[in-house]
Amino acid sequence: MRLKTTTPTQHTLKSNWDLIENSRAVMSKQISSLADSLFGTRRKQLKSISRWLNGTEGYEQALKRPDVLCFCQPWVDTILSKSTPEPLTEFEIEAAIGKGFCKFETRAALPRNLIPFLYPLFSFYALMTTIILGSIWIIPEFKKLFEEFGISLPLITQSVLRLSQWIQAVWMPIVAVLVLVPIVLLILARISQYNSAYSLSWFDRRLRRHRTKLSAWATHVASLLSAGLDETEAVQIAGSCSASSRLRANCAAFAENPKHNLLDPGRYPLIYNSFSLNDRPAKIAILEETARYYRSVSRVVQSWWLAWLSKAIIFLIGAVLLYVVAAMLLPLLSIISGLTGF
Repeated sequence: MRLKTTTPTQHTLKSNWDLIENSRAVMSKQISSLADSLFGTRRKQLKSISRWLNGTEGYEQALKRPDVLCFCQPWVDTILSKSTPEPLTEFEIEAAIGKGFCKFETRAALPRNLIPFLYPLFSFYALMTTIILGSIWIIPEFKKLFEEFGISLPLITQSVLRLSQWIQAVWMPIVAVLVLVPIVLLILARISQYNSAYSLSWFDRRLRRHRTKLSAWATHVASLLSAGLDETEAVQIAGSCSASSRLRANCAAFAENPKHNLLDPGRYPLIYNSFSLNDRPAKIAILEETARYYRSVSRVVQSWWLAWLSKAIIFLIGAVLLYVVAAMLLPLLSIISGLTGF
């Protein structure tokens, strides 16, 4: 992929970063106030931005935080749009933060919806609860009955009895794991997103498909282009921050050889073709729209897998119950046959 160098038609954020430095405290306070009016993931994301602005990190570090860039550029634009260099009015401050929040809303990852995960999770826990309770209180009674009659047990029954005996010995650790694992995962999810208001969380970095990671990378590139960087710098910085090892490697190779293809044009034609545009606003718009498309596709794929997972768990519950019933019924039929003479 060959990137065409374009000359920014707007001022760069770097040349006006002093305006951000002089306004960090006000921006941090206003964004924190905006966060207080929200809840959930968006609240945490904005609080993360507010904390960053309240710190001491500078321009170079801001380039690695596209969520911060969403608020910086409108703020600088508002200051430079004034005819005389004077402090922003309260209305102008609210307008600048509002523009930044609109950019953030359209570029940031959507909050994770955990509701679709609840049904398969509850189904799995219902299955595990049934297995544990049955192994402790029901299966042992059948075992006593079979031992009293001294019948030869089929393999299917022997396997169920052995499993029941094993669960009786380790049921407490099993219950502890079932209780602790969701708690630990939830804590990890919260910690991983604590300072990742814009980029992918710890779980997304390891579990998400490549298109989701590509979406985050494309959005980061668009944010850097909006800040006034040229394409080469934008690609290199976004690549170094990418959750995808493939993108990091491709961007590093591109830094050494600009003729190196960043992406496969056959698999990712939208992003590939966007870099051939000379018009910077059009390039940014296409990258952002493509990133949103990839995010929506990833959610559709996730919903599809969750739907099949729910069906698979229901099928598993039915199969387990059928297996156990068959395992207990076969010896009972032998006992009844022996007692009746049939």
